[in-house]
Amino acid sequence: MLLVEDLEVRAGNFLLRVEKLSLRRGEVCAILGPSGSGKSTLLETVAGLRKPLKGSLKLGGRDLTHLPPERRAVALVYQDHLLFPHLTVFENLAFGLRKKVKDEAALRAEVLKAARELGISHLLEAKPDLLSGGERQRVALGRALLAKPSLLLLDEPTAALDPPTRSKVRTFVLETLKRRKVGALWVTHDADEALSVGQKVLFLHRGRVLQVGTPREVLELPAHPAVALFLKGNLLRGRVKRMRGNLAEVEVEGRTLLAGRYRTPPAPGQKVWLYFRPERVKFVKGPNLLKVRAVGTYREGYSEVVLLRLGKRELRAVLPQDLPKKPPAEVEVSIDPEEVLVAPLLADGEDFVP
Repeated sequence: MLLVEDLEVRAGNFLLRVEKLSLRRGEVCAILGPSGSGKSTLLETVAGLRKPLKGSLKLGGRDLTHLPPERRAVALVYQDHLLFPHLTVFENLAFGLRKKVKDEAALRAEVLKAARELGISHLLEAKPDLLSGGERQRVALGRALLAKPSLLLLDEPTAALDPPTRSKVRTFVLETLKRRKVGALWVTHDADEALSVGQKVLFLHRGRVLQVGTPREVLELPAHPAVALFLKGNLLRGRVKRMRGNLAEVEVEGRTLLAGRYRTPPAPGQKVWLYFRPERVKFVKGPNLLKVRAVGTYREGYSEVVLLRLGKRELRAVLPQDLPKKPPAEVEVSIDPEEVLVAPLLADGEDFVP
């Protein structure tokens, strides 16, 4: 449905490049990356608020590249809602629809139906300043959907909400998109949100697309160390000693680790980075057995995470429920080689590997 190719956009001194992004009808693509990576710039370009230096944007086969925003069949929802403060919820919802539906009775029927779907029928006469954050976000979403867009652009729609409201709004948005078969680009800097809302994830860093893939691919096979670090994975620098069958022997901090995941087999002597998930670290004897030092613990969501020191490197591991919350200073951990990704360090020096 959406096809972006060879796109270049300048915003001040910042340059965004997107070689290719495609989206099917009804598909949600999460745009993930740190602040300043170009996420909002990409959304504003698709919306028509920024003009690209080069490249093309097509929606349903129609070239949008030089069309004004109002002719794109695209709706943009910001995290701060941007509702009209002097209008009621009803009038906010009806704002974009009035350009397409001239019959007042038909317009009112559509607004009432959308309000029922949104669960805000009881708020139609209220002004935005009397609404909660979650209610304002539902009104903003309803106003966008009533404009009957082919594509919805969501710029961190849950960032300003408390955790319970964020979860409810996220679920509601996904259900609404699915029911209406509307595709979406969903910008977020929250990795957990990106992995839960997107059928695909596009990772941006410093104006470059480092990876596009399914949530599982991005989480388990990051294409760049910056992606691995952002996803809070364990990242180590090493050198390949040799291949042992399908496993790479990698020297790290004077120890040998086995790695069984790679896109292309690494070569002996090659400088590489290793990546594995904190939840894959086991506090039992097994392959890749390491003696490490526990230096602290902290909570992350519902999990207890322990910081481990391997030489000069720091690792993270999720503590199982049956282990004490304060493990002994010296512990042994193991990692299944099939859970360890090995990839070559980058020639340009932007490898971000500690």
